[in-house]
Amino acid sequence: MSRLSYFVLILAFTLGACLFAPEYTVLRAAQAQPQAIEDKKPAAGQAAPTGTAEEAAKDSAPTGTPEKLANKPKRVITNDDIKSSPYAGFGGLFYTNSGSINDCNESCFDQVRMFAQPGAEKAPNWRVTVLRQLDLVRSSGEWQAYLHELYDAHNKICQLTFDQGDELRRSGNTRNLGPQEIAITDKYDTQLKTAQSSLSAAVARQTTVQRIFAEKPYANSFAVIQGTRMQGGFCSQARVIYLP
Repeated sequence: MSRLSYFVLILAFTLGACLFAPEYTVLRAAQAQPQAIEDKKPAAGQAAPTGTAEEAAKDSAPTGTPEKLANKPKRVITNDDIKSSPYAGFGGLFYTNSGSINDCNESCFDQVRMFAQPGAEKAPNWRVTVLRQLDLVRSSGEWQAYLHELYDAHNKICQLTFDQGDELRRSGNTRNLGPQEIAITDKYDTQLKTAQSSLSAAVARQTTVQRIFAEKPYANSFAVIQGTRMQGGFCSQARVIYLP
């Protein structure tokens, strides 16, 4: 073979390889693509991804614009949301055996009727009549203000009694009265006498204030019972719980 023929043969081979190479590369890429897709598929028993990280963040974000979220009204707790206590308005150190001064159970109903009309035969629906007149007592601003005055007078005595005991204990000598203890006792004796005078004056006013129920026998009877409850009350530094 001549040199010229050999050179032509080599040139033809080289040109053929260059033309074939791009098609071969494309073919290999097409063959590799299904394999790559297969590699991305989740294995058996493995949950498939639900979206990109951006989509996940978007799903977890609170709905609504920042303006709408900021303008969302907040609920305000009012007194209507708080269950009223039977001790409301009479909280302190003085307690009555009946619980709330305005309570009236079945036994109380019987007492109210007996005090109002002793020896009378029970009329039908008499409890309804009693209840209506009890509500007059409970809703009377004048009478309830008087009950608060009476309660505060009792409570003042309780407070002074406990304060005196606390001050005597702080003096460091609870077994013997020394000059310091005598001074403490004398001080509280004066204050307690003043408080007792205020209580006596409040008790004396009951008959006058109670006249507003003169034409309502059951209401008047319940007012008498309430005054009796105050007189039979007691002092306590512990929260007194009345069981039903």
